Amino acid sequence: PKTNFIITGTILSASENKIDFAPDFPYLTNDILQGDIIEKLSYKDKTNCASCTAKILTVGESLLLELNI
Repeated sequence: PKTNFIITGTILSASENKIDFAPDFPYLTNDILQGDIIEKLSYKDKTNCASCTAKILTVGESLLLELNI
């Protein structure tokens, strides 16, 4: 949300409107803080692609995101 970099990674788990995301290059998320809003988020699973916004719920080795805020 602050650097305008595209951050790729893996979805570790997903529920109704939350995903636990592990970035491929964690250093790109160093400036992301709990509560930040990601205006442009895209993700895909085995059958779908989607775009939405997200709120950062927790920051650590992975990011917990609340989708479509």
